[in-house]
Amino acid sequence: MNVSFFKQTTVNKKYINALKRAVDNIAQGETSMVSGSYTRNFELKFSEYLGSKNFVFLSNGLDSLTLALKSLGLRAGDHVIVPSHTYIATWIAPLLLGCRLIPVPVRDDNFLLDASLLKEYCTSKTKCIMPVHLYGNACDMQQITEFAIANNIYVVEDAAQAHGVSINKKKIGTYGDITCFSFYPTKNLGAFGEAGGVSTNNDDLARRISSMRSYGRSLTEPSKNIYLSGNFRGDEIQAALLIEKLNDLELISKKRREFIDLYASLLSPVGDHISLISYQEESAPHLAIGILSDPSRRNSFIDFMRNRGIQIGIHYKEPCHSQPCIDQSSLIIDHTAASQASEIADQIVSLPMSECHTYDEIVYTAESICLFFTSS
Repeated sequence: MNVSFFKQTTVNKKYINALKRAVDNIAQGETSMVSGSYTRNFELKFSEYLGSKNFVFLSNGLDSLTLALKSLGLRAGDHVIVPSHTYIATWIAPLLLGCRLIPVPVRDDNFLLDASLLKEYCTSKTKCIMPVHLYGNACDMQQITEFAIANNIYVVEDAAQAHGVSINKKKIGTYGDITCFSFYPTKNLGAFGEAGGVSTNNDDLARRISSMRSYGRSLTEPSKNIYLSGNFRGDEIQAALLIEKLNDLELISKKRREFIDLYASLLSPVGDHISLISYQEESAPHLAIGILSDPSRRNSFIDFMRNRGIQIGIHYKEPCHSQPCIDQSSLIIDHTAASQASEIADQIVSLPMSECHTYDEIVYTAESICLFFTSS
């Protein structure tokens, strides 16, 4: 049996007709080609889904993070708290603005920012905390927001992997000052290409970002550009697909939770060798992350699985602090945060898992994992 990591054909099949209709509508002039009715409709529907007052549709996840920070007035020299383990986009956004980063260690059970360490790592120049709801789990937003309010610090949430995640039945997207989303095709709510956006309950911030996404143009006097900005508008065709797929998001989350539970059950006999990160009750699993007790076996494990037709990924193989593009003088990182991030990067593997996978594929993958650890 062959088990792909990302099943592009299956993911897109259900929505092909909706995409064709959208292309026809745009081509026939039934909506504007840029910032038209699909954009407005998706913004309304997604904000309603999140329970947020505002959602602004943008070009991609990184642009969403960058505009969020710019809208809050962050500038060169400001300190920004980030998790030590995340995708590098979280780090790139503040670095592009000239900020200095303070990487904070993550929790051992789910690799999320350890909110209990905020006081220890916060400085007098800290202007923003960027918690990342990684792999479909939610950070401790109560502790994070309480700390931020007490210390007059902004909170910009990176929810690129957290579509549909809740805390006490309240969706991620309404806790911090701004929450940033990516709709990259591999996400739970994935587009047909690049797309992103931000949610906020602050009307002023929403208006500011809406202006900044379109060359800084005034929303009331379009002939005037009030911000020095760029073009970060979302694409109409992507919005059209996302409107359709949003209807299925709860089912997508449910299916992925079922497969996480299935993996956990089937892998229990080899739990001393590989374990899954902890997934919360209201999580919306984006990736099935396994932790190897012996990192030296990762390459042989991946080769073994490949030989059985199974694709295994690694998210993320190189820790952010050691990426070639990172200027070390822009970091305020201690040994604890750096060593933990490196250790995680060496231990993790990503198992095939999505709403488009089948029960048999998950069982075959789990059985193959067990075979590797019991026969070698």
